[in-house]
Amino acid sequence: MTANSLSVRVVMSVVTYKRAIVPTLWPAGLGRVESGGFELQVSSDWRFIPETFDEVCDWATVVAHQDEDDNRRRGNYHIVYQPTVLPQDKHTKQIEVTVVLQGFLGDCNIGMLGNWNRKETSAVSAVQYLTLLSGGYTEIFEAQQAALDRLRLLVTTKWGAEVEETMAVNEGIRLRRPVFTMVRAYGPPVRAVGLGEATDPGAKARRLAKKWVVDHVIWTGVRRPNGDNMEVAPSSLQRGDFVEVTAFADVQVLRGKKGAGTIVHFAVMDVVKLWSVADLKNLERQTQLTFAQSSDGAGPSAVEQMPSRFLIGGKRGNMMDVQ
Repeated sequence: MTANSLSVRVVMSVVTYKRAIVPTLWPAGLGRVESGGFELQVSSDWRFIPETFDEVCDWATVVAHQDEDDNRRRGNYHIVYQPTVLPQDKHTKQIEVTVVLQGFLGDCNIGMLGNWNRKETSAVSAVQYLTLLSGGYTEIFEAQQAALDRLRLLVTTKWGAEVEETMAVNEGIRLRRPVFTMVRAYGPPVRAVGLGEATDPGAKARRLAKKWVVDHVIWTGVRRPNGDNMEVAPSSLQRGDFVEVTAFADVQVLRGKKGAGTIVHFAVMDVVKLWSVADLKNLERQTQLTFAQSSDGAGPSAVEQMPSRFLIGGKRGNMMDVQ
């Protein structure tokens, strides 16, 4: 990897609202700030997403992927931090922007093969997806949606792109990620994830290995009382859990008979459960608050649509040790 190639995604940024980080704004300590390793003093560096588009233009930029060692992402674009917001010793690196989001879990299918129907013809459209809901706390949630909108606008301003319309607050934040990566005849081989009978019953995905492979795992965990994150199966996440998610902008270049086009989605890297549905019910009784998951829209019931080394919830101060 050259000095100017894209670095491993281990740097994370939190949304701010009125100069406070969003995890501190949820009621009754929902954001679990004490165990999240967040810096509470907002400053103009990589850790905090600016609150205006003009500031975002000084904070991040959009670059074409140039890493010849990464066949999976070549030809796409990335939102990367401006060197001026990174520590001095990181100025020669292009480090991709990743965003910390929090909310109540809506529709979710982030298993290894997502919504794939086991047919080869549908591999191109198979996705893993997740919807975050506001739980009735619209002002906090709107701040997160606005931050994603500013990053989308950066892409459309720099390169031009077709962008998913912003979902209304009652429909949540929709994240999605393609299950498969195409195997191309040129360039280095795609680094595939090993599949077995547990993750690929009947070996139907493995039979596609000459054309399509799975090259990532969405890490899922639960925050323990001592602040550590314990890995759990994706199926242990339930609708209504309060979760923390890491996401990145998936800026894809699409080519067809009518020419090339660019589209922007936000994709899931990691998910950690902060509060289970049962925890929230106990919290409601203790605080007399109401977490109105049922008033939120579910998002789409079926969404047609890079391995992470970071365990979300780990200390952010250590996350600048990029490669």
